Amino acid sequence: LMRELLKKTAAYKIIASDKKENTLSHAYLVTSADEETLSDYLTELAKLIVCKEQEYCDDCRDCKLITSHLHPDVIFYPKDKKLSVADADEIVEESVVKPLELDKKVFVINKIEELNQYQNKLLKTIEEPPKNVILLIGAAREAAVLPTIRSRVKTVNIPLFTKNELLSYGKTVFDDKARLEVAVSLSGGKVG
Repeated sequence: LMRELLKKTAAYKIIASDKKENTLSHAYLVTSADEETLSDYLTELAKLIVCKEQEYCDDCRDCKLITSHLHPDVIFYPKDKKLSVADADEIVEESVVKPLELDKKVFVINKIEELNQYQNKLLKTIEEPPKNVILLIGAAREAAVLPTIRSRVKTVNIPLFTKNELLSYGKTVFDDKARLEVAVSLSGGKVG
């Protein structure tokens, strides 16, 4: 259901177009003020990148494994609660290992701004990624991402949603219309 909201965004359309034209970038910076839902957005975009269907099916083995964060070639970070220097080191090391099942390896990195000054550890991998490696990097605040990283990635934004978009989405999930109205009015445009 979130997929329907996401499909309306420029971020989704840009990545879908890149996939269709076989011009996927080596790295995308996905920004969104909806920090609680950023991880879910990244998961959906990873399925879009990997699924053999143009508009991902959400039903194939790859999509199901990505949904559960168990795909051997789509690796999610942070491994623990917060992105760490150890995660950055592992991304650099794993990026040179060939994929096991796919023709590419996708690293999904949520909240890169948590690395603070250690974002530079990923710079060489972002500048010169190994063949068939895609980095899907999420950030709640684009300004917190080092300029050297921002200059080497394709940035896409997932905006906050309108009240009508959230109501339309919510009606498919919630039965209590009155509570839905209250929730949407307090959401500030965030799905989370």
